[in-house]
Amino acid sequence: MKNIKEKIEKIFNKFKKLFETYPLTLFVIVITTVILAITVDTEILVSISLDNILLFSALFGCGNLFIETILKKNDIKKIGLYILSAIFAIAITFSTNIENDVLGIKNTVFIGYISRIIVCYLVSTVAITIYIHYKNSKLEFNEYILKAGINFFRTGLIYLLLVIGLAMITSVFVFLLLSGENYSLVYRVQILLIGFFLLPMSINSVYDLKNEIDKFEKIIVRYVLDVLVIIAFVVIYLYIGKIILLRDMPANQIFRIIAILFVIGCPIWIVAGYFKDNDFIAKINNKLPILFIPFILLQIYTIGVRIYYNGMTEPRYLCIMLIIFEIIYTIIYIKNKEKDGNIILVLVVITIISGIVPYLNMFKVSQISQYNNLKIIKEKDNLSELEKEKVAGAYYYLKDTEEGKELITGLLTQDEIDEIVKYNGNSSNKKSIYLSKNVENIDIADYNKLYVINSYNYYKDYNSIETEFKNIKVDNYEIDLSNIILEYIANEENIEEYFEENNEYVITENKKIIIESLVLYYDSINKTVTDYSLDGYLLVK
Repeated sequence: MKNIKEKIEKIFNKFKKLFETYPLTLFVIVITTVILAITVDTEILVSISLDNILLFSALFGCGNLFIETILKKNDIKKIGLYILSAIFAIAITFSTNIENDVLGIKNTVFIGYISRIIVCYLVSTVAITIYIHYKNSKLEFNEYILKAGINFFRTGLIYLLLVIGLAMITSVFVFLLLSGENYSLVYRVQILLIGFFLLPMSINSVYDLKNEIDKFEKIIVRYVLDVLVIIAFVVIYLYIGKIILLRDMPANQIFRIIAILFVIGCPIWIVAGYFKDNDFIAKINNKLPILFIPFILLQIYTIGVRIYYNGMTEPRYLCIMLIIFEIIYTIIYIKNKEKDGNIILVLVVITIISGIVPYLNMFKVSQISQYNNLKIIKEKDNLSELEKEKVAGAYYYLKDTEEGKELITGLLTQDEIDEIVKYNGNSSNKKSIYLSKNVENIDIADYNKLYVINSYNYYKDYNSIETEFKNIKVDNYEIDLSNIILEYIANEENIEEYFEENNEYVITENKKIIIESLVLYYDSINKTVTDYSLDGYLLVK
């Protein structure tokens, strides 16, 4: 009984200290929670708009979180900043509801810019708040991130248990005592749980770092998560080796895979560095940021090819920014590992540049890039198929925005627009094939050698199938697959059934090919191909 009382007092003191440090932030959370819990599933909430409540609360709450982190004393300066935070939150919330043109700017453009301001503001205030707590903690960055991460994990685990438990209790209460009516009680309890527990404890997770790291958490970080990251590095290095040995083009998916590895792996190898062990895993972990450098080069190549052939878009811009972030982190790590916490500020700067800096944000840069692609139709009389695709892609990218439409109107005549639409109209000839078959227990009777076929070609102009597949190189052999590919195209109506029975071909008396997978982008009328990848086996007697 005494232990339970002590734990309750400990929790109460923790919340009390948190309220003393973040009074207005938590007041906003509590008031918003109560309003939502009372008005959920009612006409009142519909009339005042859930989106407006959440947006105002997020903006005002994050602003106060930042203010109360940098200023401890309750003075005129702090009150003034509270007022500015409230005015900003009200102005932004009001702006998202404007239906008419504002200052001559089209509504869609204006609202789009406001949305970017919201994202930049929320990310910046939260990230800088975490950075200030890190600096105030006097801990090394890896220890700070580890302890904050453990706090979040423990909070999430307790929250999950409370969600399940309270959902069961309130559901039973509703069905047994309220005869199944007023089921919104379950939602209300869950909303209260978020506002009264999850959000305050999440703030506490980056603020109160007195927790001790136990052996179980060390095992999970060092011998499970860190080892998995190291294994992922090994797999990608094997893939790079395959590219070099077989002279393959990197697959499109490799950028996404490496990006996910960095986003998940970087925090893991940072926190794993907290443990000062000197074993084999620790030594490898310390080298992971340097071992990541070839992955950055691979990312630069893959996204560079996409941008070169298709121009910049918002997702590709973000890919470039991720690469810049990775490079800056690597430089910081190599030059002064003790300052790797500054990467939080780098994230803030990149977010602001990407979102709102004039002429450098992702939307403006993408727009300029696609506009330059569109101008190709003005610069050349006869466009190649690849250039037609590039122009058509730029046109359909720009026509979906007000600014883009104005650029199109100012550049192109109606005849040129009609011509571009024809480019896209011809896409009915442009088709794709995705085929695969699980090849097991290959029969090598009567054959002496087996070679793996990995043939790829990406991002090129249209080429005839006869030329493209005439001389596929496999080790010291050249094989002609043009007739096989033409047969697939001829059977495009029932291609999957046809492939199921026709994935093996005798090329000559001494050679046979087994196709395991084929991805093909082609023009069915002109019998031309742009991109393809082919995997299979060549058997030689």
